[in-house]
Amino acid sequence: MSDEAAQINVLRQALAATQSTDADQRKQAEAFLKSMEQQPTYAQRLVGVIEAHCAGTTVEDKTMRTLGAVVFKNLVKEKWAPEDDGDGKENCLAEADKDTIKANIVPLMCRAPPEVQRQFAEALTIISKVDFPARWANLIEDLVRLMKTSGQDYHSLNGALLSANSVLKRYRYTFKSDALFNELKHIVLPHMAEPLLVLFKQTFVAVEQYKSNKEVLVQVLEAVRLIMRIFFSLNWQDLPEVFENDMAPWMEGFHNYLEAYSNPLLDQPEGSEAPGPIERVQAAIVENIRLYTDKYDEEFDPHLKSFTQGVWGLLMKVSAGKHHDIVATTCIKFLTLVVGKQIHKDLFGSEATLTEIIQKIAIPNITMRAADEELFEFNPDDYISGDMGGGDNETRRRGACDLLRSMCKHYEEPTTRICSVFVTGMYQEYSVNREANWRSKDAAGGW
Repeated sequence: MSDEAAQINVLRQALAATQSTDADQRKQAEAFLKSMEQQPTYAQRLVGVIEAHCAGTTVEDKTMRTLGAVVFKNLVKEKWAPEDDGDGKENCLAEADKDTIKANIVPLMCRAPPEVQRQFAEALTIISKVDFPARWANLIEDLVRLMKTSGQDYHSLNGALLSANSVLKRYRYTFKSDALFNELKHIVLPHMAEPLLVLFKQTFVAVEQYKSNKEVLVQVLEAVRLIMRIFFSLNWQDLPEVFENDMAPWMEGFHNYLEAYSNPLLDQPEGSEAPGPIERVQAAIVENIRLYTDKYDEEFDPHLKSFTQGVWGLLMKVSAGKHHDIVATTCIKFLTLVVGKQIHKDLFGSEATLTEIIQKIAIPNITMRAADEELFEFNPDDYISGDMGGGDNETRRRGACDLLRSMCKHYEEPTTRICSVFVTGMYQEYSVNREANWRSKDAAGGW
């Protein structure tokens, strides 16, 4: 066994010992790993451990690569650009280690299992925030090259897309600046925009080609979701000319996945709480059209009516199941935005339309579900926080109330009048059978 292999084996044993049931052994292993952080090539050896177990299928393989990936991510977080009172150099990873990591992290992302990809994605976000583009000028070109050469290997493609998504998040929710604008215009968009659209179009063929292969189909739809998130990042700062010119094919694809696409293979089982691949894609698409509606009204106006109808139709089809929460809340937020804008008054001006929104969207999503009862019973703090709009996650009920408030901006009189009729009806239902119809009273009082 070579000296390097022996060192990697020692590191593997230390990682395994951090999971020991013996507290002393755990502490010793953790102390050893901490002491290794200042050693040159430590990060490279960590990657060696991860890579050695990437293809394995045993419990030990999964445990070792996951442990290694978590430790690696934490090492990057603490040592890539440490913040302290000095210059930080003595606590920083060696430049040779950094160069090796940057050369290998994205290719490894393309080969690694999902549990490793998630940890590496966080590490890549940190690294790119510090080093891109000044000290990692070829990053975007390398990512695009991997995207183009992945072919029908959707696991590899998703590794490249997840990497790109991690890097490009930097352009979301941040103030505009000349530096960011120049990065996007001269470094990112010339390489990324066209290949991204090509990949998006290829997924239309792939979902049909693999319609009977659930394993691959899930990977294809994850690729679509990641493309949607990259689209969001690239369009957040401003509407790039290349996306404005290619708006038609993008919007055609959005409509396809939002309204036309379905596959029984991907239906979530009854009682499932997690959204399925289709729900995650639909939510990402609605986020994109909400961004365009909010920031690029004039350019998006020709598409707004059809997407409003599409989102409305989607809301009519979603179930009360928790796996549909992400779609329901995102769609309601989109309608809330559109309803609240004066320039879109013609879309919602009729009393019949307002009545349908209240009856078929607001009331069903304000009414308490069995899942809400369970949350209230076992975790009332989380329920109350979400209901009051203070939680990390949007709730259907909170979104529906916001929708009604938005309707009152321009349609206060008819909205109030229509709501009063329904509220009166719900209280009457409650009075007929208080034990059976308590949800009616709860919904009537939740507006």
